[in-house]
Amino acid sequence: MTPGIPILDDAAVLAALDGLDVKAVLRRTFGALHRGEAVQPPQTLTLFPNDAGDFITYAGVVGPAKVFGAKLSPYIVGPGGARVTAWTLLMSM
Repeated sequence: MTPGIPILDDAAVLAALDGLDVKAVLRRTFGALHRGEAVQPPQTLTLFPNDAGDFITYAGVVGPAKVFGAKLSPYIVGPGGARVTAWTLLMSM
């Protein structure tokens, strides 16, 4: 059986956070950025036609962790108001 791509919902992410030292990870990541061992290009904004919304793309690489990824954050206008979601893709180098 070929493993699929894990897609985590909010409950799964919250459960995983219990096992992580988030502050330590952020310290290491921002330290790597300061030392030039990580790259965080400017975010990009892509507008949807006809004022239907937009999406922002964030990309980054953390060399010491051997990880790169991107976050897509769409803002989708709809009849009941706007919907904001985010998809994050992390990959091993």
